[in-house]
Order: sequence, then C-alpha cells, then structure tokens
Amino acid sequence: MSVVTITGDKELSQLIASNAQRFEQNPKLLHVITYGIMQKAKANARSHAGRTWAEIANATHITKDTQFASVIECFHVAGRQRHFGGSIRARNKACLTIPVDKAAYRKTVADFSGLIRVGNRLGQIRSGSFFPLFALCKVTKPQRATPWWPTDTEAIAVAYPILQRVSLKDSSNA
Repeated sequence: MSVVTITGDKELSQLIASNAQRFEQNPKLLHVITYGIMQKAKANARSHAGRTWAEIANATHITKDTQFASVIECFHVAGRQRHFGGSIRARNKACLTIPVDKAAYRKTVADFSGLIRVGNRLGQIRSGSFFPLFALCKVTKPQRATPWWPTDTEAIAVAYPILQRVSLKDSSNA
C-alpha cells in the first residue's frame, strides 16, 4: 500500500483559519472542499495516458471526513512512485520481470508456459531460436517524477470559489 500525503502551506491554512466560523456553521463545508480536491487529484491522474494512471485515479479516496479534518489518500502501489519518481525494487521476489516484447505486455510470467532463462532474460524457444519475453532485474533505472497530486495552489483554486459562494450566500441571508 502506498499513501501520498501533501499537507497545505501557510496560504491554505490561513484560508481555512480565516473561514473557521463558516466551517462551524456549515459542517458539510469541509467535505465539499475535500471532495473537490479529491476530484482534482483523480483528474490529474486521468490526464495521463495508460491503465496505471486510471488505476491510480480509482484508488484515490477520502479516508477521513469529519467537520474538523479530512484526509485524501491514494492506495495504489504506483501512486507515490509516479508522483516522486525513483527506482522500483523487487520485493518478495528475486527479480522484477520487465516485458521486452509486445506478447508479454500486460501479462505475467504465469501467463506463459515453457519459459526458460538465458542470462537475465526469460523467454521461449521458437523455431529453434530463443525468443525473449521478459528482462529480469533487481532494481530499475531511476524513473522521472510525474507529479499528479494537487499542489497547494490547485487546492486553493478548488477551495476559494466554494468559500466565496458560501460567503455570498451568508451575506445575502444577513
């Protein structure tokens, strides 16, 4: 399980603190803002192509939601790695299996029969020749970060219009 947590900066904290009375008067206000920020996180992930990005978006949820605190988390194993970058290491196995042929994409070693190992490759014998399907490695080369979690600026951009609408509604009721 991987959790990405980015806490707000001073501006976001001040925005929330300056609206404390509104949060007390409207217990669902923080939920509305949190939901908007979660939707932004999902949209950021979905803006990238690929199945993994869609899975990251689908694994992003509000896990704590009270009148006074909310938490949004991503439980996809690649969520944190994609956001911060870095190497991927083999865990609970001797090696990672990296597809090196189209026939192996989106498949696992278990999907193939008769695999043999030659050096750091797993493959099959076809027409008397070795045909590699997977490369074996303990650690990948460092991968670049692809930030997708909403920045503080994006979170403020979600929260501010909501707080403005509540403020206008409050002033029209006065």
